[in-house]
Amino acid sequence: MEPKTTQPVQGEGKINKMMALNLLMAAIGVYLWWTVYRVLPNLSKWLTYKLLPIQEGSHP
Repeated sequence: MEPKTTQPVQGEGKINKMMALNLLMAAIGVYLWWTVYRVLPNLSKWLTYKLLPIQEGSHP
């Protein structure tokens, strides 16, 4: 009886690289979302009161 040898699963390294890429993309996405979320109040004020001819306090 011959001893059984285990063969490395082909594509395992590829799966690890894809997992790392997915985690990196998720981290970048969360960072971009957080950045946009922090900027939104100031951006909305700028768009409303500086870019458009609306006076602050003129609407309820």
